[in-house]
Amino acid sequence: MSHYCRTCKTNDNVRYKNKENHECSNYVGSSGNMEPVGAYRMFERSKRLRKLQYSQYYGDGDSKGFEEVKNIYGNNSVEKLECIGHV
Repeated sequence: MSHYCRTCKTNDNVRYKNKENHECSNYVGSSGNMEPVGAYRMFERSKRLRKLQYSQYYGDGDSKGFEEVKNIYGNNSVEKLECIGHV
């Protein structure tokens, strides 16, 4: 997810002339809220498009994304696993 639009911004930072022909970015909102919104979109999309339900969420200790998806398939349907010792 990003606030940046590759169509609108070229290498020389000139605006794209036909901006109304595309969706400018895939996220609108604060950067701090991008993680939970992204997690929700992935979990919801997998169920709707592929009939797949995630059972585990790997995240760090301060992950906001887990709170958004822990009950997406029902009460406490997703388990949180801590990512420990990663670089």
